[in-house]
Amino acid sequence: SYPRSWPEPAKLLADGLNNHALSMLDLGHPEDAVQLWQQALAKDPHNVHAVYNYGLHRWRTGQITDTDLISLLE
Repeated sequence: SYPRSWPEPAKLLADGLNNHALSMLDLGHPEDAVQLWQQALAKDPHNVHAVYNYGLHRWRTGQITDTDLISLLE
């Protein structure tokens, strides 16, 4: 028997959610990646990594134009 209680897992912040989204994208689960990026941006709409990676994904899939992506980054 272990005398201590189990630690609670850390809640992911925008950076962690962004990293998780990139992993999901690499594993071939783009829908999950999109949901994670949206969660990241809900927590921190100015997180540069999430804005860039989600914007780049949307640009590569034809959802936004290159001008839109640049506007998001500015």
